[in-house]
Amino acid sequence: MRIDHLALACVLTTGAATALVACTDGDTDTDVHVHTDDTDSTARYALSSIVITDSGRTLYVQVVDALGGSFDNATALEVAGNAILEVQDGFVYTGLVEEPTWVRYAVGADGALVEDGRISFAAYGWEAIDYGNVMVDSDTAVSINTALAQAIIWDPSAMTITGTVDLPQLPVEGFSAEVWTTTAHDGLVYIPGRHANWTQGQILHQTMMTVLDPDQAEIVAVLSDERCPNAGRMIFAPDGTGYVMSDGRNYSIQMFARARGASADEVPRNCFLRVSPGASSFDADWSVDVVDVTDGREVLTELLAAEPDTGVAFAKVFYEDRLPEGIEPTSFDFWGEDIGAYWRFDLTQDPPVGEKVDGVPFSGIGFTPNALDGKLIIGESIDGGARSQVLSVDPETNAATELFTMDGYFNGVFRL
Repeated sequence: MRIDHLALACVLTTGAATALVACTDGDTDTDVHVHTDDTDSTARYALSSIVITDSGRTLYVQVVDALGGSFDNATALEVAGNAILEVQDGFVYTGLVEEPTWVRYAVGADGALVEDGRISFAAYGWEAIDYGNVMVDSDTAVSINTALAQAIIWDPSAMTITGTVDLPQLPVEGFSAEVWTTTAHDGLVYIPGRHANWTQGQILHQTMMTVLDPDQAEIVAVLSDERCPNAGRMIFAPDGTGYVMSDGRNYSIQMFARARGASADEVPRNCFLRVSPGASSFDADWSVDVVDVTDGREVLTELLAAEPDTGVAFAKVFYEDRLPEGIEPTSFDFWGEDIGAYWRFDLTQDPPVGEKVDGVPFSGIGFTPNALDGKLIIGESIDGGARSQVLSVDPETNAATELFTMDGYFNGVFRL
């Protein structure tokens, strides 16, 4: 399933010793979060896609009664740009990229999405809703602004702002910050700080995780470690131990190193780190290189969980031997090739145990999957992003089955 029109819109020019990159602010992923509330079989779903054309991106959201067959966007809500999507307590929320506004939609009896409220962050200096957002509970949400190094705590039920927290640790001189996989666990918010200089072709060789308490509006801890380059979201085991896995910002740190002519020993390795419950730093005596778990293969994406607190997660693993002749992993061109497949990782084992998911197609780097009812829902591009094949991965059987196809890039499905 080759992606001919990349979801990321990045251009790389490489020479013998230099690499020059230009990326859109939207990067690879739209910020989509887990919604796994138990509900009866009559519940509807919010289904979302991103459509990319020469004139830009558009978010589509529609309400469907069942998951199967094929979906188009004929009756979907249309939101300009690479907008953010959240779902909480039966409401749909879209974060706008053209202004700093969250819009809430209620679902009518006929399935139509009807605007039900708005909240603006303009008074705090925001120009748009950034990509680090999470619904903590019914009356608590957190949004991060990387340019301002600020978190806004707001109430999605009342659509009011309840507090702000400065994030002085987030800016790193010479790099731009990314926080688009912000998550919540046991009332705390985990903000992974990724840092890139796309102009110079540099990814900071560091893992940073800020832990924020939204009830107290304060930072609880800042975990920082230079052993693993650019890790993403935290995954939790049943005993409360947290795990992260670096992916080098979708293999970018490895790509830049190889473009500069680095030897195999000089190319950074991705790795796993862990943190004990309540600890303020990663375990100094524990790290595991990803290649030691994946038969020598690196990873292309960060960890994703189908269910919380199981210690089981998924990521897309890089099959370099599948690259077509003439394509090397030294420019973003390789992202569109069918060179990745999802693996399941059991992080509760020491060291972690990895295994390829049965039934998943090989594909390029695209939009982030999401969790639904204990399954990981992934979308793979068809026809250069014109349509997507959407599959459900069962963490128990480690096997994928097709659910449906849809127009555009799959961007999440949630129970309402």
